[in-house]
Amino acid sequence: MKTQWGSTWTDSIFTKEISKVSIGEKNSVEAQESRMKTRLLLALTYFVSVFGVAKDRRAGSLLATGSVKPKTSTAKRLKENIPVRNDIKTKSVYYFKASQEKGGLWMAISTCGGSVDVEVLVKGKRLYMIKDIDPHAKFFVAAPIPNSSTQEISDESSVQFDSSSEESKVRYVVRVVPIRWYRDSGVNVEVTASTSRWGLTSPELLEDGSTVRELRPRRSCKSVDVAFLPAYHNSTNVIRYCIVARETSSDDGYSCSGTSKGSATKVQCKNHVQHQPTRVIVQKLAGLRAGRKYAIQVTAANKGSPVPYKILYVDTNVSCKD
Repeated sequence: MKTQWGSTWTDSIFTKEISKVSIGEKNSVEAQESRMKTRLLLALTYFVSVFGVAKDRRAGSLLATGSVKPKTSTAKRLKENIPVRNDIKTKSVYYFKASQEKGGLWMAISTCGGSVDVEVLVKGKRLYMIKDIDPHAKFFVAAPIPNSSTQEISDESSVQFDSSSEESKVRYVVRVVPIRWYRDSGVNVEVTASTSRWGLTSPELLEDGSTVRELRPRRSCKSVDVAFLPAYHNSTNVIRYCIVARETSSDDGYSCSGTSKGSATKVQCKNHVQHQPTRVIVQKLAGLRAGRKYAIQVTAANKGSPVPYKILYVDTNVSCKD
């Protein structure tokens, strides 16, 4: 890796004077984040020293040293409990900053149109990885163990210098990558981050509880019955379920918008009070057409974004004769 000392190339030297230095106080050097804007070569690594200078500018002391690698950041910032939705075809990167005292990070990932792999890193080190998310996953990432002051030089970092006081702030980098056979069409992904499990207003699904099943003995030419396990949230037992049935064909993928040219869509929503979390919910979908194939999508919502269940494909009876 190429390196360069600031004193060697005069057109690449960057300096910044910080006045009123008071070690240990709120306005100290350690508590300030400095962003340098100057002509830096992206292929080089720069070694940086921060000095405190006396009023007469004749004496000073070395406060901190480190290295930085300039890189234009393409990462999207995540804010507490605010979902971010994008259509992605290649790697998409997000970041979230949280206090070390929070203990970790809760993530909720929802997809439509394909599967994604998710990796969470801090300072280039992987903390958590989950593969093949389709259509939803919620998980916890424990905060890394605090150590000595280091410089983050991951591919997604911008020009930064971390002093010792910045150790209380953890910068989580989240990489979302579509599985390769979905990269041509793209995947619609929603990412939400929170420092609290129930700070995420979306309900949770029971483990392996995202499957929707058809009750085949009840199938007719104009209706089908489906069953699924309920979602739950610690602040309420009232969850709103919506069931979307979209007419499709064997060679037609599921439309994330729920509508497409030449397709017929039925939407049915209902508030459900759940007293026993293991009791199955059974719902009838009427008004369908005979001899057609439907993609059925169930979602559960509280106040936040709806949580999707896995898509179920069903066929109505061709004949309406019992």
